[in-house]
Amino acid sequence: MIVVTMSSWLAKLSRKKPLEPNSTASLLERCLGTLDLTLLGVGSMVGSGIYIMTGIAARELAGPAIVISYIGAALAVSLVAVCYTEFASRVHKTGTTYLYTYFTLGELPAFLIGWSLLVLIIFSGAMNAQAWSAYLDFLCDQSIVNMTRHYVGEWHVGHPFRSQPDFVAVVVLLVLTTVVSFGAQCSARVNSVFTYINIAVLLFVTIVGFVYSDFSNWTSKETGGFMPFGWTGVLKGCGACFWAMTGFEIISMSVEEARNPRKSVPLSSALSIGIVTILYIGTSAAVTLMSPYSSIGTEAPLPSVFANRGLTWGRYIVSIGPLLGLTTTLLSNSFSMIRLSYAIAQDGLLFSFCARVNDCSRVPVLTTVLGGWATAVVAFCLDLREIIGFSVVLSLLQYMLVAAAIIVLRYQLPSDNHDIDHVSYKHSPCDSEDEASSHCNTDSGGSESELVLRKRNENVQFHNLATPDNHDRPMPGELRTPFHWLQPFLHLSPLPWVPVAITTMTVCMTLLALLILKTDLTVWWTQLPTVLISLAIAFLMLTIYGHQQNTGGSHLQVPLVPFLPAVSMFACLLLLVSTATIMNWVGCLVLFATGEKSTVFFFN
Repeated sequence: MIVVTMSSWLAKLSRKKPLEPNSTASLLERCLGTLDLTLLGVGSMVGSGIYIMTGIAARELAGPAIVISYIGAALAVSLVAVCYTEFASRVHKTGTTYLYTYFTLGELPAFLIGWSLLVLIIFSGAMNAQAWSAYLDFLCDQSIVNMTRHYVGEWHVGHPFRSQPDFVAVVVLLVLTTVVSFGAQCSARVNSVFTYINIAVLLFVTIVGFVYSDFSNWTSKETGGFMPFGWTGVLKGCGACFWAMTGFEIISMSVEEARNPRKSVPLSSALSIGIVTILYIGTSAAVTLMSPYSSIGTEAPLPSVFANRGLTWGRYIVSIGPLLGLTTTLLSNSFSMIRLSYAIAQDGLLFSFCARVNDCSRVPVLTTVLGGWATAVVAFCLDLREIIGFSVVLSLLQYMLVAAAIIVLRYQLPSDNHDIDHVSYKHSPCDSEDEASSHCNTDSGGSESELVLRKRNENVQFHNLATPDNHDRPMPGELRTPFHWLQPFLHLSPLPWVPVAITTMTVCMTLLALLILKTDLTVWWTQLPTVLISLAIAFLMLTIYGHQQNTGGSHLQVPLVPFLPAVSMFACLLLLVSTATIMNWVGCLVLFATGEKSTVFFFN
């Protein structure tokens, strides 16, 4: 009995969500166009990163070569964004990394990554709200902190609690929560206004910076020239700049509310990354040309640069930039949290009320309010300054996971993704049979049996599209004829080869990144393992490439699979090794362990 129960429980944890290509049925309102999605992406990416991380990366990591760091970070982000775009074009449902993990790896990994992202979004939102409050207090000459200390006092509970409450952060979060609860269109309009002003501020910094530029700040030998920290500093700067460019995934998160997702999602992803890259390169170049990198302030880099040049009038103009950037970041943060909670609840892995959509605003209002208050409580009493490194690690891990999921998806049989019995119908957001008959029939246009029949017909059509009637052509996941010589190697594993190869390749890439960044490659005992591991990675990619791909189901696909996603994985690993600390990894392990304990509640 115990064995049967355990096997049933494990079967639930390992089942995969069926992939439903081009499904347009949704309770959410499809009201966002290409411009709305582009501005959502730009607003989410141009946040606290450019206004804070530019000073840290330029002064302590890369110097004027931060320009190269931003270019490298943009390339890494572009590789990851292509993977997100293929998934979003295959299935027009919200959920991003959680949903993609559910398709390819199963229920337990999906729940763990979804749980981790929800916690990270709440803590990141609270941290950004505290930064908003701190910057406003900086502009007011510490009057807010002094007033709070005078009228409320301080508490000395110890870490991780703050020494005094942050009322401004709470007010900002509740106001933006109210805005988001009015619907996607209202959120997009408010975001557009702030994003336009934000772009204008960064263009102002770039133009004024080049007018008052001094190229000796890039060429002077006294300060170390253009690359005072060498290529190692440039790579470390890439890790910091990569965090400043995260946020593009909000476009894929909004796919269920896009009017034309097949066209809008890839176009807006490319436009937002391109716009942000140009703004970041121009701003960082202007800042390092106006002032020596060693004189740039780390807390408020842009105002400090203008102050160093005696441009007091410009200092006040650029001071509004961080407030605008943090506002759009907070808005995007709340926007993403609601959609992720909605996606997880629809699959039955979160409380069912989180999937209830308001008829007027067409968003889950109750989830919006609860998420906003949870973030406000955290911002009110906790000190979250140490969470930045942890958020970088978790962001890079989810990007690497999406790149690996693309490889897994390409080499799965169509039936693996479309088996209607793979996921039971207990994952409906409906709570009762009456609710199921009213809501589910409205969304899908028929009864449950008709839904099953239609899905099976879609499966047959997609299977015929992916694998034409050609008996000489192998099925997806099988070795192609020119690569049959690899068969003896593949028999070494009793499990499907592609997931095993990806796992092994990830381990090898991690070792290679450690050798490149943490050892001296000028001696033979580090060069030899570097060459051997590189050859092993090349051989593993060859064994994956030798299998037949499943290229049906999407008009927009990542080119050069598995090579391009593998490059994306390695880029994320390089940034992980160069930026992550032991405490960051400990934090991730604690978060995953907490989520795993929660699965006992959800799956029983």
